[in-house]
Amino acid sequence: MSKSPSGVAALGLTAFALPASAQDVYLGGALSSGEIELSFFNQSNTIRSVDVFGGARFDMGTSMFFGVEAQATFSDGYIAGGGGPAGKNNTFQGEVHMGYAADWGRVYGFVGFGKTNLSGLNNPDVTTGSDVTLYGLGTDISLSDSLALRIEVEMSDMSVTDNCCGAFNVSTKEVSVGAVYSF
Repeated sequence: MSKSPSGVAALGLTAFALPASAQDVYLGGALSSGEIELSFFNQSNTIRSVDVFGGARFDMGTSMFFGVEAQATFSDGYIAGGGGPAGKNNTFQGEVHMGYAADWGRVYGFVGFGKTNLSGLNNPDVTTGSDVTLYGLGTDISLSDSLALRIEVEMSDMSVTDNCCGAFNVSTKEVSVGAVYSF
């Protein structure tokens, strides 16, 4: 199945075309750190990211909720052992969340897809775009009625073809910590 950028945009825009039953609308940001694995180069690198996101959650009754989220992630990879930059990975993604809401906050799982632009992965000739699939778990811990601490674990996979090295797989595993402001 082909995943188009318009599909990502449609999922992201859904968060802003809300029915009256929306539990809340939110914006947030996070810092992430993790590992990027490059199958062609048979190596793992550290990756650090800044995430900006927004979305909406809908109450399904019995403390369950459904949500949609749009996110932009801006990453730089670094070769393990201080070897210098290993490339950039900017991703625009849409996610679907399903979870449980409690007095202390929320816990949820998510799946999503998006488009990524990779450049300079150990070779200045490597610049390519790719579809990315992702999944993970997260929690929003309430600090007040409108502010929450967010902690997420996310894994993603993409297949990359470039003009220098041919086809190879890229996967990431990241932990992020951030804040969510609900309106």
